[in-house]
Amino acid sequence: RRAALLQRAGDFAAGLRHAGLDIGATESQLVPVVAGAPAVAVALSARLADEGFFVPAIRPPSVPHGRSLVRVSLSWLHDEHDLRRLAAALATHARSFT
Repeated sequence: RRAALLQRAGDFAAGLRHAGLDIGATESQLVPVVAGAPAVAVALSARLADEGFFVPAIRPPSVPHGRSLVRVSLSWLHDEHDLRRLAAALATHARSFT
């Protein structure tokens, strides 16, 4: 299960990078998507929640100023369909704030 989760997380992260999202150098099932300003991270989290995704906003002091993010926490139970839907929602909504 761990290997499958890390493979899915890697594929998910690669898709987000390909979409132009800043996810840093993550190599785990925790995938940060940098939003920048705290208000942007909160708004992005809210839009994702409207679509049924729980992706919390992380803001200062937990992260440096200007590096607020939403943190995706993947589990082994998230299937390919879930991850495709989430990646599409992240890409769409993150672009709306740029």
